[in-house]
Amino acid sequence: MRALLATGLVMLLLAGCGGDERTDDLAAQFRASAADGPRIDHGDWQQVLNDYLVPSYAGLNRVDYAGLAADGTGQLDRYLAAMAAVDPETHPANEQMAYWINVYNALTVRLIVEDWPVESILELGDSALARGPWGDPAITINGRTLSLDDIEHRILRVIWQEPRIHFAVNCASVGCPDLQPIAFTGANLESQLRLGALNYLASPRGVVREGDALLVSSLFQWYADDFGDSPEAVLDRLAGFADPDTAKLLRSHDGPLRYAYDWALNATR
Repeated sequence: MRALLATGLVMLLLAGCGGDERTDDLAAQFRASAADGPRIDHGDWQQVLNDYLVPSYAGLNRVDYAGLAADGTGQLDRYLAAMAAVDPETHPANEQMAYWINVYNALTVRLIVEDWPVESILELGDSALARGPWGDPAITINGRTLSLDDIEHRILRVIWQEPRIHFAVNCASVGCPDLQPIAFTGANLESQLRLGALNYLASPRGVVREGDALLVSSLFQWYADDFGDSPEAVLDRLAGFADPDTAKLLRSHDGPLRYAYDWALNATR
């Protein structure tokens, strides 16, 4: 299924990614400001990962959605209910960022299981104008009903302006950076972001040479502005997150640049 995406499809998929009148409002409401606060408990999400995530299965971390659907989503639902009751504004920045990443990833897994079986997350969604569930209402936090787009593009990206967010949130697809086996926490946030970027850029889903061309993930085309103001600047920024061999490849490349993304589901079957 790996293929270059047509421009029209890209625009449909990213329809919710641009700013709107709610962007500043959401960022202002949820902006991390607490200097200290209690640790948020992600134990239930960690147990779901322990039970249903299969690391390095066929070259990437895959999810046993069939097993989770068969066993029931009680623990996952308890986790999401607990997270909906959290006031993220009362927690410091690292704790809050880890919270939003975990909530995004847990919601994505829940959406897949809810409609199981599916072949791609693109089969989901209520809108006739865009493929995928990213613009659909997903969770209510602090009285605000939020979509996955809201969490990623109007909270995480706006508040933290951290490009490695793209290596942390998972869209249930083969082309996406791995769903990591360890839940994000305030304490492990930096190491998890570093590891996610390192692993993805070292994989052919992130960067691979094909003849005289460099084939990179479409993520770096869709969100180029988060990494640099030109293709060369994007590659140089990515090199700073990569292992030495990949960094050398990225910095030395002066040939064609191509983009690809695989929307097949990251399932074990």
